[in-house]
Amino acid sequence: MRGACPGRPFVGGHDPSCPDAEGSGVGAEAAIGWLGPRLSYFIDPAAPLVRLLYHGAPSFEEWQQTMEAVLADPAYRPGFPFLVDRRFDEPASPEYVRRVIRFLWLHVAKLAGSRWAIVTWTPASYGMARVKKAMAFDLPLPIEVFKDLEQAERWLRETAPR
Repeated sequence: MRGACPGRPFVGGHDPSCPDAEGSGVGAEAAIGWLGPRLSYFIDPAAPLVRLLYHGAPSFEEWQQTMEAVLADPAYRPGFPFLVDRRFDEPASPEYVRRVIRFLWLHVAKLAGSRWAIVTWTPASYGMARVKKAMAFDLPLPIEVFKDLEQAERWLRETAPR
């Protein structure tokens, strides 16, 4: 499903940066309550950037389907950085983290050159994101964990290949 903003691909829900008719800064779906999937993505080829937005606790299968859609999206290119917004998510389980890392290894060629900034607020989610970073130490994809969205975006800009 594409988002409501013309020319702005957004799969799996609404683009939270797309204003609705009242200009509230949230998509129309949010105005009536969230009824969509628990994970969505937005690719900005001009930035370049892939945003993964969690709206709850997706199953690993939902995460895998979303990642497969990202990698198959014509707007995606290897090396695009990922901004993973988990501020509205529950902490991932260790098994979920292991499966994510396994997926990243299996798709490392399509993810080559990517950097991952994970943003979360709660101490438990932050801790599990740090566990993910530690478990992925040998992946050729730098992963950093942040509590602040602006710091994560800054890190992705500052570590971009020149």
